[in-house]
Amino acid sequence: MNTVEQSVTANGRLQPTPQWLENVLRERGLDVEITALSTSKVGNGLMATTERLEVRYAHPTDAPTTFILKQTGPGEMSRRTGRRGYGFPGRPGFYATEVLFYRHVAPATSIRRPECWWSHLSAEGDEFALLLEDIKGRPGDEQQGCTVSEAHLVMSNLARLHAPYWNAADTALGGRITDDEAASYKRKMARNIEAVLGAVSGPLWEEAAPVIERFGEAADAWLLASSRPLTLVHCDFRLDNMLFTPGQGDQTCATVDWQTVLPGSPGRDLGLVLGASMPAAMASDHLPELLGTYRARLRELGVTDYSADDCYDDFRWGLFHGLHNVLTISRAVDMNERGAYLMEHWLSRTCRAISEHHALRVLPCNDA
Repeated sequence: MNTVEQSVTANGRLQPTPQWLENVLRERGLDVEITALSTSKVGNGLMATTERLEVRYAHPTDAPTTFILKQTGPGEMSRRTGRRGYGFPGRPGFYATEVLFYRHVAPATSIRRPECWWSHLSAEGDEFALLLEDIKGRPGDEQQGCTVSEAHLVMSNLARLHAPYWNAADTALGGRITDDEAASYKRKMARNIEAVLGAVSGPLWEEAAPVIERFGEAADAWLLASSRPLTLVHCDFRLDNMLFTPGQGDQTCATVDWQTVLPGSPGRDLGLVLGASMPAAMASDHLPELLGTYRARLRELGVTDYSADDCYDDFRWGLFHGLHNVLTISRAVDMNERGAYLMEHWLSRTCRAISEHHALRVLPCNDA
């Protein structure tokens, strides 16, 4: 273990010090001397904590003056979920996924994301830490929404993630979901649906219950998406995980939080961001143009056989990812006020979009 990794404490939490950061930067070829280091909390992560590190150097340098440190969450439920991930044997947990993404997957994509300066992952996969670029920008906000022009940046940047892995047979994070994994997922969804619907009440949940139950019946086929294109999907692609920076072009929209990346249907990212994350009126009024922007960027990046009809059909399929998030996150992490707000709005927006686009019709064994 090198001197940098030794800075991770016995409880898996990194206590950043000037000497530790000096070691990190020197290992990256920067000869620096740090005179002061301060930290402040940022973000509202449910499975991990995030801090901003502010640095003062003894001498002029090209090294950044701020960094983002993301690491293991403090709550036991969140840490357990971070270690287990989706619970599929042989696939990495959420903590390991994010580390592997930055180490092996990100370099093949052109999606704007933070540069990773250093990473740590315990052998058991239950403790991690990432030192990341501090992208200066306006955080996305699912309550406030975004402008139409920003929405187009989001869709163009999403294609930069999907295109390099379009129908790739295998990746550093594994291949297509198997039948056994899909069957296990369906059983898990059944347990989550029973627990969630038994614990909540109110008009919104009463209206959503039949849709949730119908999703549960087809959860295995939905996860498999066997007849649909395969790519690497972010699986939490929403405004709260984006930063908008000054400038022009889709690289002014950056995506963060790469713990849930998984091979799957591109519709899962399309459906979540357009069906649950953006305000309903935005997606409803501008859906054809936004999907068109996504497809145009795919074509520029080499995906030339993806029709508008197929894209819209995958979007409808992916709308159920909003339900997946509600049913999974509400049972898997230590919920805070922001998380509770998101659950309600994801559910409301998703159910509206499913109804508006008759998405139940794309699920198998259904006459709706």
